Amino acid sequence: MNINGKRADLHIHSLYSDGAYNVDQLFALALEKSIDLISITDHDTIKSIPELKRLSRQYGVEVVNGVELSADFKGREVHILNYAFEESSPELNYYLNDFALRRVERVRQTLDLLNGDGIELTMEDVIVKNSPSQILGRPHIAAALVNKGYAKNMFDAFKRFIGDDKKFCIKKRNESVEFIIDLIKKSGGMSFIAHPGQNLRGNELSQLIKLGFDGIEVVHPAHDKYSTNYFIKVAEEHGLIQSGGSDFHGKNKQDFENFGNFYIPYYKLNSLLN
Repeated sequence: MNINGKRADLHIHSLYSDGAYNVDQLFALALEKSIDLISITDHDTIKSIPELKRLSRQYGVEVVNGVELSADFKGREVHILNYAFEESSPELNYYLNDFALRRVERVRQTLDLLNGDGIELTMEDVIVKNSPSQILGRPHIAAALVNKGYAKNMFDAFKRFIGDDKKFCIKKRNESVEFIIDLIKKSGGMSFIAHPGQNLRGNELSQLIKLGFDGIEVVHPAHDKYSTNYFIKVAEEHGLIQSGGSDFHGKNKQDFENFGNFYIPYYKLNSLLN
């Protein structure tokens, strides 16, 4: 296939974080949807990489290392995508291991609050069956609340119990954007602002760009056509690499409609892949 016809999805989640599909299933789906290159950008973990490299050869789908990291920006959480890093980076691995431990402790604290209010959940309820993940978070607690009959669905669980402003929410302590950008540089990777149309306000995108990002995620299900064109223009004006993807989790019908329809043309990734 001519390089201009190739398509890449650089924002996918697996069972290693909060996705519903294992790595093998994601490759099969990529083939089905005619995606030529993928990046599994699990939240705060790179445990998928050994499988990713092995299965890439088996399926004939190219891969690039990826991970989605959380950062603090003006007291709010923003997400930063790290691409093409060295998975053996000691700095990155130390950070991710420490962050995983903090996630587990946050879950334990949340369960203590819930149990104290008569909502009986255990760590065993929260840990996903058949999942290799140790990267626990609020989505896993929400799923447990649904499974135990305390909530009607995930939305209800967040709305009534563990949303940002709810009594059972334990705030996550994130490092600053500057810290994460520096960490990414030390890992040999490239830093991208994730889904800017989802949670940035006013001139916050401009403020983030000034901190030294390498690129922007311009294509994302949260971006309509106008937003996508705007972010492409911003990227071009600042000489930033453009990325994009479906942010696939595999948990609803819309996810499957997005996979294969939200992608970045391969030719736009020369600076990232080389």
